[in-house]
Amino acid sequence: MKAVNSLDVVVLDNKLPYANGMYLLQIIKESDNFKNIPIIMSSADDDYESFKTIGADYYLHKPYCKHGIMGILDHVEG
Repeated sequence: MKAVNSLDVVVLDNKLPYANGMYLLQIIKESDNFKNIPIIMSSADDDYESFKTIGADYYLHKPYCKHGIMGILDHVEG
């Protein structure tokens, strides 16, 4: 069975209850099915360079307002 790519964007928090966001980012970017999906990393840490190195396309520093995420989503839509 072939996976179908139906995602437009992923918003991924760095600190999840049962997973590491940077690890998940790496898995997504290494996947042939999902590597081209834009990833928005969200974190209270100022670790943008690490996220970017692994493959994050955008970064939101927490706390953020709806205008911040909407601005990025508008950019993703092009």
